[in-house]
Amino acid sequence: MFYRLIYIPTGVVAADKVELAATVLQKGIGLLGRVRLAEGQGMWFPGVRSVHTFGMLPSIDVLFLDWRFCTTAAYGSVHPLSLRHSTSETKHCIELCSGTLTSEQRHSLGAAWKLELTA
Repeated sequence: MFYRLIYIPTGVVAADKVELAATVLQKGIGLLGRVRLAEGQGMWFPGVRSVHTFGMLPSIDVLFLDWRFCTTAAYGSVHPLSLRHSTSETKHCIELCSGTLTSEQRHSLGAAWKLELTA
């Protein structure tokens, strides 16, 4: 089961293969062990305000969202062995293939996103 991540201001689908990390174990493992992420791939971490890339091989883009799915912070090309935090308002984190987020998307704090379940 995957989700589609849509940037509401333009209607652009940023990723169409976003997995949900619903359990503590899934959140703990996350994207560890993946050699690379294909375009359109990512992982959604509800209830997460910070991420690390220790033990990861690929660089990733990181999107932090509040309870309304509006951007609280966004980072492009976060390299392995890095740590990123967001504000206390953050309720969701989405890790994406590096290069997924455009400059506009990374710099548009408060911009709305939508996650849709795909068939």
